[in-house]
Amino acid sequence: RNRLAQKIKTLGGTGNLPVQLSNVLSYSYDANGNLTKIVSSDPNGVNVSYEYDALNRLIAVNDAHLGCTAYNYL
Repeated sequence: RNRLAQKIKTLGGTGNLPVQLSNVLSYSYDANGNLTKIVSSDPNGVNVSYEYDALNRLIAVNDAHLGCTAYNYL
């Protein structure tokens, strides 16, 4: 449960995870370890970016298919 099935490579803040034989998900992280992007090698697949404020709080999620969601903190 909640185990990583296969880890291909982590290098310079990016990683790749095969989803299907013809589809690879690429993950990117910033210097603070925050996930900044998930991109699929399939043009119709996942393409999501994440933005954080100076306190490393998630402030926006930009999805190529669903649009942008913004988060505010009080």
